[in-house]
Amino acid sequence: IFDAALVEPIAHVLAALGLRQAFVVAASDGLDELTLSGPSFVAEASYGEVRKYAIVPEDYGLAHAPKEALAGGDVPTNAALLRAVLEGQTGARRDAVVFNASLAIMAGECAESIEEGILRAAESIDSGAALEKLEQLVKLSHDS
Repeated sequence: IFDAALVEPIAHVLAALGLRQAFVVAASDGLDELTLSGPSFVAEASYGEVRKYAIVPEDYGLAHAPKEALAGGDVPTNAALLRAVLEGQTGARRDAVVFNASLAIMAGECAESIEEGILRAAESIDSGAALEKLEQLVKLSHDS
């Protein structure tokens, strides 16, 4: 979300709604996701409990990068940028994708830590599995 002050209250709502595992994130640079430019504030709702903490990319082997390094553009530009990452392009955009995906993978209970989630996300990209899923989604959306 856009405001770090709302991270914990929203996580408490998610916990009260019975979600097994959820992460609410606000970045110090105003992004509504984990950032590479500084700390990100996380509230983790896990089986009714909420835990709040801050994380920085360097603690997970990811390079610091300015917010501008992640800038996109219009829909076709953003689609091309995502495809480039899923085709193996390295750099800040890939790091941001694996960093953010790590929490999604943890929320899906397929990793027990951010480090493991980052490894699984990177493996998905490197094996081509992530690109294959994107292509399936594109096909499905065009067939509908």
